[in-house]
Amino acid sequence: MKTIRLSENHKRALFSALFLTEKLLSELENELLHDNNRITLEINKAEHFDDKTYAEKFKHIKTHIETLFKKYKLEATSFSAQQIINARKAKMWEIISDTKSKKLNNKGAFPEEFAEEFDKDMELLMNLTQNI
Repeated sequence: MKTIRLSENHKRALFSALFLTEKLLSELENELLHDNNRITLEINKAEHFDDKTYAEKFKHIKTHIETLFKKYKLEATSFSAQQIINARKAKMWEIISDTKSKKLNNKGAFPEEFAEEFDKDMELLMNLTQNI
């Protein structure tokens, strides 16, 4: 296979596109093909949905991403498990923090009689996620 040299800026852009595509593909694969014990999402597969067909499609895409990685001389980025955990925890904290009653007032007045209990529930969820 012929390799192609790209500028560092182009390599970064291509890497980002491949990284995000692989990440979204992985999420899709996990949601559709693996038994997820999800609380907030239920996936109803139609009768014609075939796990094997989708597994093959996902594999083909991953193979092509790998080919592009080699062809354009990209290198995988290395992160420690703790870095990944910390990044996800920070994002969870941000999302939950933005769900406090005062922040939700921009979606309409939040019922005052529930605000304190609701905020305590959000605080507990934030604390639980920080303990990951």
